[in-house]
Amino acid sequence: MTCHSAPTGVQTVGARPLIWSSPARQSSSRRLQNPARAAAASSSPLHSFTETCRQKASSLAVGLALASSVMLGQPGVALASEGQSMAEVGTCLFANCPGALAQCLTDKSCIQDLVCLQGCAGKEDETACQVSCNQRYESKGTAAFQACAVTEQNCVAKKYDEELYPEPPKSVLVSDFDTTKYKGKWYITAGQNELFDQFDCQVHFFDAPKPGVLDVKLNWRINTDDDFLERSDSQNFKQIKDTPGLLQNHGNIEPLHYEDDWYIVTSDPDKYIFVYYKGNNDAWKGYGGSTVYTRQSVMPEEYKDEMRAAAKKVNLDFDKDFKLTDNTCKPHPADKEKVKRAEGNADEVSARDLEDFLQPFGNGRVVLKKGALEQLSASK
Repeated sequence: MTCHSAPTGVQTVGARPLIWSSPARQSSSRRLQNPARAAAASSSPLHSFTETCRQKASSLAVGLALASSVMLGQPGVALASEGQSMAEVGTCLFANCPGALAQCLTDKSCIQDLVCLQGCAGKEDETACQVSCNQRYESKGTAAFQACAVTEQNCVAKKYDEELYPEPPKSVLVSDFDTTKYKGKWYITAGQNELFDQFDCQVHFFDAPKPGVLDVKLNWRINTDDDFLERSDSQNFKQIKDTPGLLQNHGNIEPLHYEDDWYIVTSDPDKYIFVYYKGNNDAWKGYGGSTVYTRQSVMPEEYKDEMRAAAKKVNLDFDKDFKLTDNTCKPHPADKEKVKRAEGNADEVSARDLEDFLQPFGNGRVVLKKGALEQLSASK
């Protein structure tokens, strides 16, 4: 039995069973007035179907709200905090986010996300798996559900990782960073956090409408089994006056009121920028990472000693903690079905064209027409 259709004997209106209105609106006192009737109802096919659907939907809802980690490029909902049970989260979701849940369950990408998230349970790299699911299946339905569960109703407790990426002291930051000198195309050629920094084809564009402002257009790819998805976003940073090496992107409404702080450890406008960052949103306080920007698409070997020194200043090891980026930005692989059809069409054309040069010779044999060999040689 699935929750898309009612069990035999259950009255429906269109495709929707009449189970979502009356049981939920009955008061507890009314049910207690007739224990026998309540007991009979609890064993009816309607009650069993209702409970089955409720349990399945609750499982999906909790899975989405607890396991989502990145939405629109930002860290999202983490696992329930210590002392918070999944039952409590599920009760809150059903009571306060039925509309958002319904929207999710009618959104193909959101449903795919739910299925993907369920497959992450118990994996050694469960968090990375959850992040990958959300990156692949981001949608308006998922975003709406997260907003309700986390921002509006606080069904999922906020995750705190303040010490995961501690704020670096001002002494390790650059003393001068003129944003107007860093305009143009930049590549992330090395990233530290596998969840947020290590993607292929990371081509970003910087603009500085005025000193102290940096607008960043981000582009990256999410690899799938045999292809990739293209993602993009934009961020707007303001430089802190008394700390030139600190750029802040605050005041965002979506997704999840995120805030990102960039700490510039070393930089050269013609060569590189070493960024250490940490952030905060409604679901997770203290996420972070580190990236290296270069003007070239591949990390030049001569920059690595400078990057090692910069990483050490923020307690990271460049050789062990960072992964170099593949910025070859290859095209989508050929569609196998299209290639097969094209090859078939080519065979048909070749056979049809060849018929023009052949003539029957009896006993099922064919021979080249007179002058055909010369024509074929000339066309070749």
